[in-house]
Amino acid sequence: MTKENVQKIKAGMSEKEVVEILGPYDRENMPLKGKKSQIWSRDGFEVVVFIDAAGKVTGEPIHNFGE
Repeated sequence: MTKENVQKIKAGMSEKEVVEILGPYDRENMPLKGKKSQIWSRDGFEVVVFIDAAGKVTGEPIHNFGE
């Protein structure tokens, strides 16, 4: 998992495309209103991607790679 790979994640991508780029996620949260978040934790870094009920990314991922 690299910052460059995380930057490839864009709104509208499918859940499957995200897993192809980042690999299997470590955990998943199921908040209200049909959205869920998938979390990757590797080497001290975390990435969170929000997925809607249709299985599509809803926006830019949240990460702690810095700028």
